[in-house]
Amino acid sequence: MIHRLQKFYALLLVPAVAGFAFLLVNAQLELAVLPRVPEPAWLGLGLFIAAMVAGVSLPVWIRAVLAYQTGRQSCIEPRVMLCFQRRLIGTALAAPYLALLAYGLQVEGYFSAGTFLAALYAAYYFCPTRKRIDFDCRLFRVRRSG
Repeated sequence: MIHRLQKFYALLLVPAVAGFAFLLVNAQLELAVLPRVPEPAWLGLGLFIAAMVAGVSLPVWIRAVLAYQTGRQSCIEPRVMLCFQRRLIGTALAAPYLALLAYGLQVEGYFSAGTFLAALYAAYYFCPTRKRIDFDCRLFRVRRSG
């Protein structure tokens, strides 16, 4: 399960990292001039809030829903845990794309930095490491195979 989750995680995160790398190299070497889009005043705030919701709030809510649904069960199936982890990773890794959008549109510094911090938090915390997956499996009492 861990290898499948790590592959899914990388599949979602690598394009966002590549986008950041492209924008940084483009800014340094001035390969292509990206037009400066005049942003509405609410765009930076909206991207910041959306990144915080995707990277922090929704994963907490998803975890609470699973805890509520499985609270009275003695154990859950591994496929349920796999779907839960994929949902967590997919939701949280929307934040790096929102940060990429904020950086690409050159939104105001405070909101751009906050969006980037939400993306870093989501990418770090929801990385599917063995320790974190084992903890969640113990917490939600995943049925052991065999």
